[in-house]
Amino acid sequence: MQTQFFPSQEGEFRRILFPGVEARVDASEHLTLSRVFMVPFSVVESHSHPQEQVGIVVEGAARFDVGGESKVLGPGDVYRIPGGVTHSVHALEKGLTAFDVFFPKRLEYHGQVGA
Repeated sequence: MQTQFFPSQEGEFRRILFPGVEARVDASEHLTLSRVFMVPFSVVESHSHPQEQVGIVVEGAARFDVGGESKVLGPGDVYRIPGGVTHSVHALEKGLTAFDVFFPKRLEYHGQVGA
């Protein structure tokens, strides 16, 4: 397999997920990588998806509500969300930048039909 390198913002797909919440998305054959940007006090509404999700906060802070548990996370903090678990995110006063990895790939993030 040939390795591929992409300069910033090349080869990625931009999605507005919720008001004030943008994701820049790219994928390999089996997983999705998402850079998420949340403006201060924006909200990722309560939802679930079948994919596993693991992420890390890069900048800012937010309250993560995952499966009935709430915690404020900041730079360097990691979160794991099992597939099918309801979760939401509430950005605090500095907003939030985070990286998410989804397995298997989130096809709807790439304009394809499927989960």
